[in-house]
Amino acid sequence: TALTIGGDATEERNVIGSSSTGGIVIGDAGSAIDYTIRNNYIGLGSDGSTSRGNTLSGITISDGGTVTLTDNVVSKNVGSGVSITGGTSLVAKGNKIGTTATGLVAAGNTLYGLLINASAMASIIIGGSAAGEGNTISANTGYGVLIADVAASNTPISFLGNYIGIGSDGTT
Repeated sequence: TALTIGGDATEERNVIGSSSTGGIVIGDAGSAIDYTIRNNYIGLGSDGSTSRGNTLSGITISDGGTVTLTDNVVSKNVGSGVSITGGTSLVAKGNKIGTTATGLVAAGNTLYGLLINASAMASIIIGGSAAGEGNTISANTGYGVLIADVAASNTPISFLGNYIGIGSDGTT
């Protein structure tokens, strides 16, 4: 079983903002469901820059199977940009967290950019070595990336090709 939010085409993009709670909140769905969240603007308007922050985190996932986050822009949320506290594995590639859609203008989340609890995960992949697979995580008030319970979990973590604390051009 799988749940997909968004898609490759601009017409499939969701613009999720100005919620009095979180942007996307998934929980109590069971570990057999895989989630793909792709090419959405969460906390910004359809232009990819106007602030439309959600009152809590942009994306919150508390259970499930494989969680795949690809090419999303998650910014200006009052909580963390992305909070993953459940799931069997995580793949996050090509996201902009805490910037506008260009990846060059600060639009930070109030807490962390990416918060992950590794205790229940079999693997975590953040970024990649191919063009466009790295994430830009910048301008958030708290840590850019916080991975909790790593020692307790023994989870293998790959962290490749990301821009943390700077823009997607590597210098801004």
